Amino acid sequence: MIKIKNLLKIKKVFHKKDLDINPDLYWGYTLDLTFLLILFAFVFGLYFFMNVNKEEDNYLSTVSNQENAVKQKLDNALKYFKERENKSESILNSPAPVRDPSI
Repeated sequence: MIKIKNLLKIKKVFHKKDLDINPDLYWGYTLDLTFLLILFAFVFGLYFFMNVNKEEDNYLSTVSNQENAVKQKLDNALKYFKERENKSESILNSPAPVRDPSI
């Protein structure tokens, strides 16, 4: 005969949890991380491109101003060295103001 106590009794079964690594879970994490890195690189590249594109117009105007400034500095330097050359020639070509006492 079947005992009613055994019928209504719920058996508890304890199993060890799997200690194995679930490759599907880590593969999903890897794909998510890769997607986020690609998205971040795309956004950063777009942001960088927009900044460079804005600075290009300013760069062209500053280049022409810098060229004028460099030309002016070069002209001033050439003028200074030309004056020094003329002064050196005048010193070399002029006689000494003091006579040599040994003569």
